[in-house]
This record gives sequence, C-alpha cells and structure tokens, in this order.
Amino acid sequence: MEVIDLLIIGGGVSGMAAAIGAKQAGVNNVMLIEREDYLGGVVNQCIHNDFGEKFFGACMTGTEYVQNLINDINALKINYKLNTMVLNIDENKLVTYVNPNEGIVKKQFKSIIISTGSREMYTGNMNIVNNKLTGVYTIGTAQRLVNLHGYLPGKKVVIVGTSERSIIIARRLILEGAEVKALIEEKSEIVCDREAAVNIIEEFDIPVKLSSIILEVNGGERVENIKIGRLRNGIKGTGDDVETVDCDCVLLTVDLIPEMDLLKSLAIKISNKNGIYTEISEQLDNLHQGIFVSGSIIHPCAYADDVTIEGLKVGKRAADYLYSKEYR
Repeated sequence: MEVIDLLIIGGGVSGMAAAIGAKQAGVNNVMLIEREDYLGGVVNQCIHNDFGEKFFGACMTGTEYVQNLINDINALKINYKLNTMVLNIDENKLVTYVNPNEGIVKKQFKSIIISTGSREMYTGNMNIVNNKLTGVYTIGTAQRLVNLHGYLPGKKVVIVGTSERSIIIARRLILEGAEVKALIEEKSEIVCDREAAVNIIEEFDIPVKLSSIILEVNGGERVENIKIGRLRNGIKGTGDDVETVDCDCVLLTVDLIPEMDLLKSLAIKISNKNGIYTEISEQLDNLHQGIFVSGSIIHPCAYADDVTIEGLKVGKRAADYLYSKEYR
C-alpha cells in the first residue's frame, strides 16, 4: 500500500493553510480532502469586506480571501480531493474515505491534520408552536441562501441574537430588499463587542429589543407573526410587556459545535472549556503521535485570519514531526 506523508482533512481556510505550511516546510507528498465540491468552507458564504488584514496585510471579502489561499494551493501543486468524505481513522493512521470517482478507498498516512471545522447546533432558545412552520432558519443557513444561492429567506425578518454574525446578516438582508423588523436579545446589552459591527445597527436603523425573548411563533404554513416578551429581573413579561410583531421569517443565532466525529475512534475525551477545545490537541500529542488538529474544530468562534495563521503553524508542526521520524 502506498504510504503518503501527510493528510489534511477539511478544506476550509485552516486546512488549506495547514497544507500550505507543510508544503513550504518541505513536505512534498501532501493530500488535502474536502467533503464539499469547493474549497474554502464557511468563508465562501462571507462576501462582506472584513478579512485578510492579519494574514494577507490587506482588507478583502471572504470569497477573495479563499481565492488567495486556493491560488497558493495551486502554486504549490498541493493535491486535493473534493466531494470526498473521510469515514474512519484508526490508531495506525490508516484512513478510509469515499468519493464518487474512487468509491471506498483505504490509504496509509504518516501524519494527519484534522481540520473539519464547526457546524451550527440549535440549542432550543425559543418556542415554536408548530414544527411545520416554514420560515425559521439559523443565521448560517440564511447567509448561505442569500450569498451563495441568491434567495431571500423572508421579506420581513426577525433575528434572535445580537452577535456579530447576526448583525452582518441583518445588513445583508436589508441591502437585498428585506425589512429587518428587530434584533431580539435576551441580555440587557448588545452581545457583539466589535465597534464596526455595532455601528451597523445605527447606520441601517435596525430596531433592537434588549432583555427580550420570543414567546411564540405563529402562522399557518409559514411564519406570520411572533410574540415577544420583555424580561424583568429574569422573569417573562405579561400584559403590556408582550408585543406582537408581524414577520414571515425568524433567524436564530445558534451555537457553533465542532465536527468531532472522526476523533471518536481515537479515544479522545471531548469537553468544552470556555468554548475552546484545546485539551484535544494535548491528548493527541500524548496518545497519537503524528495526528494534529487545527482551526475552528478547537476554536469554534475564531476569526478566519486567526485560524489561518494557526493552520499554517500546525502544518509546520506536522512537518517537524515527519522530519524527526522519517528524514533524519
């Protein structure tokens, strides 16, 4: 069986940076695997101009940022496979993957970097009286619909949450002709702490309802209105504290959960300490030499520039491992 030096699982910005870092450090036989039909991951959905100042030294859109990394991948002649899903990794770094062209394949690798990223996970922060209602989405899904597919999720939109992602999708929807009826925040102040993002609320005159929650989502086949309750000392309001807002779409700001499935077969203990899964990396170092993690799988809410810089470093760590084991 052919033995390949390094496999990177996940073709988002961190995975691409890891491949680039390893190749620049002298690892020639590198394979990058991505389950989607394009590289770049979730950053492809981000067409706003807020990327690249740390890593490239210039401000650019998310799609431009991804393309710059793809250009580096191609220039370094790094082998990558799209539409490819990794099914299993064993303790000896034997990897099973599948794609439409090759079917199910097993390959042996000397080192592996897992950079599978994060996904949205609904944690139940509102009441939906009818689970068949159309018009309830996560903000990530809405961003994908608008920016990648050209569809508005609704024309009169309520957004639950005041994170930076929530504010950015609110601006995007307004620019595309939708009306954002309100940003609803359970806390007594806006969660986002980046001044540039918070300024969007004032610039686009977006209503914000603090210390409030959604009590009901009502409609027939589609959302027609919601009831918002104001919290007083943590208690749901009644009477004058309840407001009905007409809308046809509700967007939920939900948690980002790391894609951990491939780590389960490696006997890794998974726990979340303040939203950062750093102990996973420590366990891999101790239990499985030559297997590394990078990107939002351990830093779910990190910015693209930061996980790219980290990915570059992890790629060089893998190169150091390979040189110490194979080339000296």
